[in-house]
Amino acid sequence: MEPNMGQALAAVLILLVTTRALWYLLWRPYAVARWFGRQGIQGPPYRFLVGSLPECQTMLVAGRAKALDTSSHDCITTVQPFFRKWASQYGKTFLYWLGPTPALCCTDMELVKQMFSDRTDVFQKEYLNPSLDSILGNGVIFANGDDWKRRRKFVHPTFNQETIKVTTY
Repeated sequence: MEPNMGQALAAVLILLVTTRALWYLLWRPYAVARWFGRQGIQGPPYRFLVGSLPECQTMLVAGRAKALDTSSHDCITTVQPFFRKWASQYGKTFLYWLGPTPALCCTDMELVKQMFSDRTDVFQKEYLNPSLDSILGNGVIFANGDDWKRRRKFVHPTFNQETIKVTTY
């Protein structure tokens, strides 16, 4: 039996799909972790397909087993205990994994403030579901880029300190 063109194309297609999957699931996460590591950003190691999710799940179960301290407003130890643990272990900025997708967590408020004030064009807001868009509109809160700048410039004089003092007294 001779291999025909269809079998050859199927073999090439399978090879391409397998190569792409291996690149996405194996090589890319390790390359991203190395790239961040060279910049001094560490985090829990990547685990094939699941990333950091099993460790998150273990800490969530352990955190929920404890009684919630009602005298404290610190709910992070119960809701997301892994952020507190990883921030103390890896520093204020760390990399963790949601499956094969990297996620960067920054708990340094000054750095977050600098990122959002200096680089407004880099950090875009997520787009809303179109059905919610008609309800919530496209005001300053949901706008992006130049549209956000234009709307904020229009609204900004209303929210200066003197105007707020006058309206609150």
